[in-house]
Amino acid sequence: MIALLYGHRYIQATWMMPIICVGLWFSILFQSISETLVAIGKPSYLAPAQFIRFLAVAIGIPTGYHFAQIPGAICALAMSDVPLYLTNLFALAREKLSPIAQDVQMTFYFIVTLGLLLLVRYQLGFGTPIDNLWLVH
Repeated sequence: MIALLYGHRYIQATWMMPIICVGLWFSILFQSISETLVAIGKPSYLAPAQFIRFLAVAIGIPTGYHFAQIPGAICALAMSDVPLYLTNLFALAREKLSPIAQDVQMTFYFIVTLGLLLLVRYQLGFGTPIDNLWLVH
């Protein structure tokens, strides 16, 4: 869509967007369980979780850029919600609540759906969403 709407000027966004969108999955998982801590009267876990995400961004983006330039920084940004999500899992486990089974199930559905959509896209001749990654200069 980016290539169709914006043309060649934003061609780099065509590979960035899918990576960031995959990273959003962890944000979705986090958001779906974070309110549980508030509901049980334990919102104090949320501040350390956000601080860990801050550290992931502050350390991950420069490190990713150092090792892989812009693709590395984009991957670090996309994965910055993973520590946030894992911190919430830890907090919920301490409170004897665990969403792991449902999260694994939904992640499986997400991966299968994503795989099927990528296969359809590829079969229609559109290639993969990250084809333009190799054009990075």
